[in-house]
Amino acid sequence: MMLERVKSGVIGLDEILGGGFIKNTVNAVVGGIGCGKTIFCMNYILEGLENGEKCMYASPDLEVNEFLRLAKSLQWDFSKYAENGQLNIMKVMAQDIASLIKMVFEYDRVVIDALSPLVVDVESEERKEISWLLKNLKSKGTVLITVEEPLRLNADLILLLADSVINLRYTGYGGSFSRTLRVLKHRMSWHADGVYPFCIIEGAGIVIDEKRGEGFEAGELDLPERTMEKIRELCRKGVLTAEDFEKIKRRIS
Repeated sequence: MMLERVKSGVIGLDEILGGGFIKNTVNAVVGGIGCGKTIFCMNYILEGLENGEKCMYASPDLEVNEFLRLAKSLQWDFSKYAENGQLNIMKVMAQDIASLIKMVFEYDRVVIDALSPLVVDVESEERKEISWLLKNLKSKGTVLITVEEPLRLNADLILLLADSVINLRYTGYGGSFSRTLRVLKHRMSWHADGVYPFCIIEGAGIVIDEKRGEGFEAGELDLPERTMEKIRELCRKGVLTAEDFEKIKRRIS
């Protein structure tokens, strides 16, 4: 039986995952501060919104205005989706877990960024609710959660129950491997091995630096020149395809 896939929204990742996330699964992104987890979440949400899906972004750390401001720095406008009700951006705390469990069944794509602070001090009964949450979220939609590294107390439970785990790393030293992505597991699916360098670009978000097509000369976009230089380079290398370029163009217009 062919498994139904959900596009990740991250340029280059679906090929590494064998076609994307599997529908009705819980997928974890783990990494340290500043590695790009929230931008990864935005890539995932934006893909769903553009496909007409209803999405929720829940975070214990990021206020609505902060989320929208970060998106704007990438030349993305999420406000129109928030205003028409297609996107729900909400701040949650540990005591909100029970209500969160009830709400998530209304959405096609759910992001919890990050879940680890919500489970660090929970009591045993609430841990059971977290386990129930992760096991049953997949019955309605496809879920993305982020986990801080090094792992906090109880956060290993999240990775154990997750259907896929993607590790993001940021060294801060510069060079092609300053930011890297690795798929640690992907249940029910083939996934590529190896460590893949990636960059973060305005208009595109996370882009995995892996050749995916024939190179071409990119046109002009309304982006800073330093960003355009990087986009031209990735287009010439075949990392960005013509379809990717058109998607970026559409998103920043």
